[in-house]
Amino acid sequence: MNKIINKIRGNSILLASSLGLILILIFLVPSIIIDRGIFLSTEQKDDKIMNTYLYQGYTKASDLVEKYYGNSQKGIDWERILIDIEMELINKENSADIVITEKKLVLNGNYHYFDCSVKNNSKKTLSYIEVDIFLYDDNENMIDSTWTNWSGTLPPNGTAKLSTMIDYDSRISKFSAKVSDYSTK
Repeated sequence: MNKIINKIRGNSILLASSLGLILILIFLVPSIIIDRGIFLSTEQKDDKIMNTYLYQGYTKASDLVEKYYGNSQKGIDWERILIDIEMELINKENSADIVITEKKLVLNGNYHYFDCSVKNNSKKTLSYIEVDIFLYDDNENMIDSTWTNWSGTLPPNGTAKLSTMIDYDSRISKFSAKVSDYSTK
């Protein structure tokens, strides 16, 4: 009788251990698989990364990239994409802080003289500003472009004057200009 009871106890312990292992497999493994995105297609992973970026920010999206792709080429590419998006957003936010307040293009002899004033509305001191200039004909076709730059110390709320000479072209009738680059101290 003791042998039967011991056998039943042994089987019960084995059964309990097996049930414990089965429960771990049932509850833990699927969460690991879901967390790592093993059953998600590449497109679904990419969508999840982008949505995470849009709604939760760079850090959370970067964490997902690490989970889904690790240090693979796809992971490296995603990190570059996220960093590029972040930098573009930062530049757009800051570009409103560095504005052209006045601009003119005057013909004098064999040259068009471009002059502009750029105001630093940011909270940072600037050390460099670059302005792109686009030249158009009467039909608003761009016929040329050039640039001018300034370097020095421009504190917050300061204004810098930029100018350049452009060779005469009889087709030039309109122009536009934009701040294309700047550096802070």
